[in-house]
Amino acid sequence: MPPKKGAKHVLRVVSEVLGFRPAHRGTNISAALEFLSRVTKRQSVAFLISDFMTEGYEGALKIAHRRHDLVPLVLHDPMEVWQS
Repeated sequence: MPPKKGAKHVLRVVSEVLGFRPAHRGTNISAALEFLSRVTKRQSVAFLISDFMTEGYEGALKIAHRRHDLVPLVLHDPMEVWQS
């Protein structure tokens, strides 16, 4: 969703995050970062929320970080650690 200001937009972001149902399993951080680079024309603050349990995203991360203020938020699911 495009960036906007205001409480209404914050509530929409929270609603989208809480209501999101993935189409399939797995994470493609590179695709998300490439999408960020395509849609944002100006420098932005972007939050990357992931468990980072994938490989091959480092190059896309460096490119996105050069242009944007990128804030990574690492999620940990105790059940995933226990099952490993």
